[in-house]
Amino acid sequence: MADGPHNAYGGDSSYSTFKQAANALYEALQTDETILIHCHAGQSRSVSVSVAALARLRDISFEEALEIISDNRPQANPGEHLEKHARTYIEEGRFPNFRGNHDPLELIFESTKKISE
Repeated sequence: MADGPHNAYGGDSSYSTFKQAANALYEALQTDETILIHCHAGQSRSVSVSVAALARLRDISFEEALEIISDNRPQANPGEHLEKHARTYIEEGRFPNFRGNHDPLELIFESTKKISE
């Protein structure tokens, strides 16, 4: 996935690709799976997908989800193109609220902590 049409790393910047990634995260969290989310710098692509899925899971706004992610990942800085995709994904709101046994944030950040150790 790319940050936008002019991303130096290449990749697909379409909404369809973004949605596929956000859906995969949502579905993994819904079934209490731990999932590793990463991109080149951990600032835009992985953050945008996490914000989108978290906002849907908790039925919160883009800004609220970004604040939660930023509290745990200070370098979070979604690019304009992916922010637009995240907002669209959140607005679509096709999924029900999270019904898993774990807090989605625990599952998102658990992998990051394990990798850092």
